[in-house]
Amino acid sequence: MCLKRIRLLLLGSVVLSVALPAWADVEPPPVVPTTDAVSAMMVGLSDGVTLAGYAEVHYGYDANQPKGGQTLLRAFDQRANSFMVDNAVLDVAWQKGPVQGRVALQVGATAASYYRSEVSQPGTGINATSDGSLWQNIQQAWLGYKINDAGTWSAQAGLFMSSIGPEVIAVKDNWNWSRSDLFAFLPAYHAGAKLNWQATPTFSMMAMLCNGWNSAVDNNDGKSLQLQAQWTGEKLQAGLLYMGGNERNTGAKEGTPWRHLGDAWLTWQVADHVWLMGHVDGGAELTNQGTASWLGAALYAKVQLAEKWFMAVRGDTLGEQRATDAAGVMSDAMLMPVARLSSATLTFDWRPANFLLVRAEGRGDWSDGKAFIAGTPDVVGGEPIANSASRFTAMLGVTAWF
Repeated sequence: MCLKRIRLLLLGSVVLSVALPAWADVEPPPVVPTTDAVSAMMVGLSDGVTLAGYAEVHYGYDANQPKGGQTLLRAFDQRANSFMVDNAVLDVAWQKGPVQGRVALQVGATAASYYRSEVSQPGTGINATSDGSLWQNIQQAWLGYKINDAGTWSAQAGLFMSSIGPEVIAVKDNWNWSRSDLFAFLPAYHAGAKLNWQATPTFSMMAMLCNGWNSAVDNNDGKSLQLQAQWTGEKLQAGLLYMGGNERNTGAKEGTPWRHLGDAWLTWQVADHVWLMGHVDGGAELTNQGTASWLGAALYAKVQLAEKWFMAVRGDTLGEQRATDAAGVMSDAMLMPVARLSSATLTFDWRPANFLLVRAEGRGDWSDGKAFIAGTPDVVGGEPIANSASRFTAMLGVTAWF
């Protein structure tokens, strides 16, 4: 039933677009995040130094009426029936000859949310404790060097937003307000060093050595590798990415398995006011208990309804298979606490002015087991216990940027 609804939503948006009149061109939010030191949206402060920023606020409603207001298993819109400051960001970048850098500082529910998975490393003597609270106000911070005069080769090191998938942290750069389940359970950031090659104006490649998944400080003695290729054409954009490395904590019962991740996405402007996007991600690791794996996919469509109005639909599903050995010992989850999550999302955009976006959204979520909270849940060890397999949410949000 869920997949049938998703197909009907996507089909309906494309059929509707055929009958639309020609409106003034208004670009949809980009789906390819910039990796340049200087973004076109940034304000010049001095020679080679620029400033950008944005803020996000929304009100969310959960039809399950969870006592305590927790909307479980969502990326950032996690509080029901409440106004929320999602994120406020100031972003400074500089380019001085071949040297470049970027520091983006943030505060809000988004920042606190995605840094919760950061490993906690105790301090000793004068060494500070390292955990999510230490790093959560840094969205990205890196230094770079252009290796050749043309700038087609560059090296960078620091803390970066993840290149996995087409969705990003900033709402304005996505087609929906809420993020897909794939975004919610895949890495959001990496700390490491990378080499970039802009082979042509439309094709680029990247190689990165990093601590791993959401690790400003590593949780084990190994390092992870990323390889990415990206095409950015006028009407077609696509990305391929591989990531591999040990992501288990030191001493984990699963051992030190090499986790493989493969990711692919594509966007296509099929008509003047119609855009489609697809995203597939899968991975596996051979643990002491056997092979554990996951596979997920998301489909998107976006239509310009009028000069300042857009509609977007998204359907996504993500499944994970844990490993179990002959003694019945099961590996811990790599991504999520249930075997499958699916969702269908409908979003309307209104852009009353440049650099201002108002977004209304309705979303349904389903799981193969009890993954959500409805009414008053049981509480064990201070944590609410999920008691529902489905949920409907709605939200109204505003974001502005410069």
